Amino acid sequence: MRTVRIGLLLVTVVSVVAHTADSQTALATKTPAQRSENSSQIVATVGGDPITRDELEKVAAKRLFRLAAEEYNVRRAALQEIINDRLMSLAAARENLAVEDFLKREVDTKITLPTDEEVRLVYDGARQQFGSVPEEVALAQIRTSLATRRTGQRKAELLQELYRASHVDIALQPPRLTVSVGNSPAIGPTTAKVTIVEFSDFECPFCARAATTVRTVLAKYPNDVRLVYRHFPLPMHRNALNAAKAAVCAAKEAKFWQMHDLLFSNQSKLSPEDLRTSARNAGLDLTLFDSCFKSSDTEATIGADHDAGDSYGIVGTPAFFINGRLVNGNAALTTFTSIIDEELQNGARRSLKTVSFDADASVWSAAN
Repeated sequence: MRTVRIGLLLVTVVSVVAHTADSQTALATKTPAQRSENSSQIVATVGGDPITRDELEKVAAKRLFRLAAEEYNVRRAALQEIINDRLMSLAAARENLAVEDFLKREVDTKITLPTDEEVRLVYDGARQQFGSVPEEVALAQIRTSLATRRTGQRKAELLQELYRASHVDIALQPPRLTVSVGNSPAIGPTTAKVTIVEFSDFECPFCARAATTVRTVLAKYPNDVRLVYRHFPLPMHRNALNAAKAAVCAAKEAKFWQMHDLLFSNQSKLSPEDLRTSARNAGLDLTLFDSCFKSSDTEATIGADHDAGDSYGIVGTPAFFINGRLVNGNAALTTFTSIIDEELQNGARRSLKTVSFDADASVWSAAN
């Protein structure tokens, strides 16, 4: 019974998201006069006092964007499955083979099955994880896992080969949020084609892991990616605000990224005393640091970032906007690289109409 209820809930959510996205896209194509008329439409009254659609959208806008982003991710994953199947079918047809036979030839015969030595090496290194599982059963599980992984890797390589040999043009476009950066700390060329705006918390363990991933991203795309950091300390993390203040003060002495790395590298050392030690290690002037740390302007800077994050619908950290495309949480490196590669590839073809969203104006628009 629980499965049925969950299924109904999922269907309901997907239906609501689809309706919302369609409605917002339709709204985006209206003329200014039509949009003005729509915004003044009364959607409810309380004691005779009207509530207009404009009031409703200002409250619901950030939630709608998150739903639109989730809907896009579902549709994009489904589209990718269709594309992959189509590429395989076309490649098999060119060879006068059934897809199953094509995969056997191009995948199964081109992988090396795990040897007894490889299986034993994995087992010896993870013996405790198998607990009371009989050794022969554990070895069989490892052998199957290794073989499955190699099959998956080879199939992914084959798909990449087929992509390179084919013309794949994806017209489905993601919703984008216009995210301001102001004078926030940034690293990477100002001419970069891709800008990542990160909202993060120095005491958040997921943020620390994500920082390692982002560092790899910057190394992979040194000329094409720019990272902007904005503060979003969560109230559940008692040292997060002070850590953010330390980073703001480091930025005033052009040492933000040194402090950034120090804070994330040892999240157990975020007390005020520890932060002074980090300031010293980052080469800051401690007199200036102490004055800045106590300044109300420093906390106001963090508050402005947090308010901006709230307006963009952020509810947890880390959160990233890659050219305005929302990525929530400690995403895998492949999530970043796939989006960045799409942006670099499609940037010159942005003539397709895309649904964009201006959180400050709380309106959707069709962007060329």
